[in-house]
Amino acid sequence: MIAFDLLYLIGYNLRKLRLIGRKALLKKLVDKNEIQFSESFEITRCSSMPARLGLEGVVSKVCDAV
Repeated sequence: MIAFDLLYLIGYNLRKLRLIGRKALLKKLVDKNEIQFSESFEITRCSSMPARLGLEGVVSKVCDAV
């Protein structure tokens, strides 16, 4: 299992936090866990990048948006 975002935590809605903050919380939660944390990286063109990196797909989000 791969986690790339954290929208809720113990009944708290985190969707008003910026993605960067949610991912920081998520990283702490999955550290040393069987869940794999999906690191972020910036791309400008992604048409063939997933295949070159051996990825199955891409989740695209604006890093400083809520």
